[in-house]
Amino acid sequence: MTYYNDLMNEANTVADGIVTFTNSSWHNDACGSIMFELSNDAETYVQLFAFETLEDMKAEGFTSQFAVVVKKHGNAEYELDLTTNNKVEAIAYAVQQAKDMQDEQDEKDFLEMCNND
Repeated sequence: MTYYNDLMNEANTVADGIVTFTNSSWHNDACGSIMFELSNDAETYVQLFAFETLEDMKAEGFTSQFAVVVKKHGNAEYELDLTTNNKVEAIAYAVQQAKDMQDEQDEKDFLEMCNND
């Protein structure tokens, strides 16, 4: 789990306090993950999956070490938004998607607040 805690810390450093990623790995995952969860109830999140090593990736039959899933409002599709072997690229993409998601929610909350005044 140290690998995923380190990955989480790297993502949170890049996010600069705007969004926060948590370790969403299970102890028996072949491919663990970290995630930013805007809303559990609405199934709105960004999840970064990562194999610890290229050997682990190959053993599971994959060609990319990192994959990012962006899910908004529980959409039924579970597609990979990005696959790459570049950790920096994967983290940057995941963080940007999470920030965009947070910005959308902040704007929505602000408009609702203005409409209620």
